[in-house]
Amino acid sequence: MPPPRKTSTSANIRPQFRSLYSLRGTNKSTPLRAKLQGSLPASSNHKFMHAKDVYDHLSNEMRDQFLGPMPIREFLEKYLACDEVMEFEDILIPLTAMDFLPNFREQVEQKICDAINGSGVCRNLYFVDTHKKVLRLAETIAQGEGADQKIDISGVLRGSELPEDIVPSFTNLGVAMEMKPELDDIVVDPTGTTAEERAQEGFEHQVDKAVRARGQISSYALHQFQHQECTHVISVVLFENEARLLRFDHSGVVVSERFDYTKGSIFTEFLWRLDRALGKGLGVDTSVAPVLEADSAVVKAARDAFEAEKDFLPYPVTPTMELRKVSVCDESAVADADVVPPSRELIAAPAQHHSLSPIGRYTLSYPAYDPETKLVVWIKEAWRIDEEGFQKEGDIYARLAKLDMKGKIPEILCHGDVRDRDGEIQVTRTQDCKGEPWAALSDNIHRYVHYRIVFKTIGLPLTTFSSTKQLVQVLSDALVAHGRAYKFGRILHRDISQNNVLIGRDGRGLLIDWDMSKDLDIPGPRIPWRTGTWQFISAELLRKPLEKTHALRDDLESFLWLLLYIILRYHYRLPNLVDRSGTSANVGGAPPPPTDVIIDDDDDEEADTFALPEPPRPRSEQRPAPRLTYMDWPTLQTYVHYLFDNAKVEDEEITLGGERKVNFFFYAPDHPDDDQIACAVDDAARRIPPPLAKLIGRLRVLFQPLYKLQDPTEYEETYLSSAYHVALYFKEALQSQGWHANDAAETDHFQFENSTRQTSSRASKPKQVTDKSGTSVSGQKRKLSVVQEDEVQEGEVLEDEQEPEALRKRSRRSSRADFVRKPPTNHSTTAPQPLDTNGRER
Repeated sequence: MPPPRKTSTSANIRPQFRSLYSLRGTNKSTPLRAKLQGSLPASSNHKFMHAKDVYDHLSNEMRDQFLGPMPIREFLEKYLACDEVMEFEDILIPLTAMDFLPNFREQVEQKICDAINGSGVCRNLYFVDTHKKVLRLAETIAQGEGADQKIDISGVLRGSELPEDIVPSFTNLGVAMEMKPELDDIVVDPTGTTAEERAQEGFEHQVDKAVRARGQISSYALHQFQHQECTHVISVVLFENEARLLRFDHSGVVVSERFDYTKGSIFTEFLWRLDRALGKGLGVDTSVAPVLEADSAVVKAARDAFEAEKDFLPYPVTPTMELRKVSVCDESAVADADVVPPSRELIAAPAQHHSLSPIGRYTLSYPAYDPETKLVVWIKEAWRIDEEGFQKEGDIYARLAKLDMKGKIPEILCHGDVRDRDGEIQVTRTQDCKGEPWAALSDNIHRYVHYRIVFKTIGLPLTTFSSTKQLVQVLSDALVAHGRAYKFGRILHRDISQNNVLIGRDGRGLLIDWDMSKDLDIPGPRIPWRTGTWQFISAELLRKPLEKTHALRDDLESFLWLLLYIILRYHYRLPNLVDRSGTSANVGGAPPPPTDVIIDDDDDEEADTFALPEPPRPRSEQRPAPRLTYMDWPTLQTYVHYLFDNAKVEDEEITLGGERKVNFFFYAPDHPDDDQIACAVDDAARRIPPPLAKLIGRLRVLFQPLYKLQDPTEYEETYLSSAYHVALYFKEALQSQGWHANDAAETDHFQFENSTRQTSSRASKPKQVTDKSGTSVSGQKRKLSVVQEDEVQEGEVLEDEQEPEALRKRSRRSSRADFVRKPPTNHSTTAPQPLDTNGRER
């Protein structure tokens, strides 16, 4: 007898340990959802993720999001409705048990394809044996492993090609079919006789091969989402002579019951319906359409506009890029939510990067041309959570605009839920099956609505700063925006990260992506997980995901990690971690006060809190400086990976981290002290600007007591109950002397074995803009934007402390090169130990 199958869940196990996301109010907070999208793009790990690692990770992050087993008849009628009269003969696939023996197994896929193609049931789909063929991937997280990227059978769209000329790829894939042994079924049908009993039984098969198989078929769905404009994906898993149908959308996966596909009418009817469900029924997003010959004039205008704005776009729109028409509803134009809003049709470029998970918001962004305003704009589209407590991002921006945030957040042109060509709003459907009498236990399945927002303001990546002073200015601007939103709008951003702080056309900072911000007037968690970018999350949130509530102090700490990460990755190298000076300034004490900074004299309460000890003496007054040697870039990459990517899995469920960040605060020997940071150099042998090194040291000391004190509540209330003190440190740095004029972001120095993560983190060289005389002025403009920054004048109130006018009226209060490990040099012999993919020492 085969061994009993194990499921992922049990009613006897505490919910927070059933799965990473299945929390039913037993925890204090919402743990971080450890998704590839939240960790991989900013990872410094030079090792590429093998396909099997990707499968395991996808399977883990999608736990409890497989819903079933749906009766096969209900699956067909609910998801593959067909108006045509079904006239067909059943497809008989001549397979026996012998075909699945090792010596004959290689012929199974071709037999299935021949039977389907020869039946005449499918007019639009053609089935190809691809179990030995690699499908072309435009962007993926596991390249270079063809053997692990082959779909067994690919049902591809015929198009105008002859069958023998069809080249299978994820761009023309209609349905993926994957074959697995019977014992590796991805789910386990419940045995309960009542709906209540079935709802308590686990559904996901928890043996290693089944776990990996779920991740594998999920990765195929992910690639279809990445390469096609679609709202959902249909897949098939074959287990010898039986099969299951799967429907992926961004809410979860509906799985059918098993059925015999080698005989009878079920499989034939499925193929008939699928073949005739092309378009919306097959998941095609009909709000996107190709440009036609009749659109040639507006397309030319769009290309001319993209060319004119190329220096202010995050990536170029080349003449060979295929443009498309994207429809965006303008909900701000109607007051009644029941009224269908007007829509705009924009000419859009393709997105450069895609989400790394098929489940969730699946955010995309790309430039577009608006024929009505003749502007180049920026479109962000995502699947927003449509549940109580969540606002549309456009509505959040409308709230922020009332807080005098102009110039620190982008300006909106229009926004609204996405509608099909027939006017129907695009909504996920998996959540509608929760509570069905046939459903086994599942969780964390939510309703998502497709949503687009169009910005007039376009920013450049943070990694295009023209000097580190501009970098600090941009972060200071973002900090002001964050502080005003928190103090006057009662909104907490909750994802201070590399991609969410941009450089505006004027060289100043923009804080974006407010869609997952928290309205502080709505108590309690809204969903059983939190989002964020792993590398920039506070140490406390990473250490205690089930206990810690995301608070202001966590966002403020993220500004430190973001600043340190960008500096180390894009410009300055640290000394080797030897010959430590032994200075650990103010360990466990109160933070030093900023010097020579004007503090609002009217705010006596906060000003008094700075009656603190003087900062430590310069190290040169204490002891002679040792001779320094410096990390080379591969060594520094190892250190950055060691500090920022550190993660471990506890009890096979909860991902933890943050310990190395805590050690950084306490000047542990495996981290640089303040003096070593002050001695960091660039490749031109220039030392890091003293105000920048001092700022990092100030912030380090400011956050350290949060991890030193047994109860840091009083300290947190004194120093971190607003952005005031952190903002003062940034202002102090900006008003100090000693900055370099041109220590700009350099091309990413970190090298990788393969394109394992998106290239959006790469810095590009400052773009050249010429004036009418042909003189380059881009650098000059960037410098002016820094030199002419607002300085705090005597008696002036910090920006985030000024009450907005509206409230005063109410109240007086690209692809990286293959990684080649350089041979060790005489100045890199003290590198940290090599690390595994989780940042642990091998």
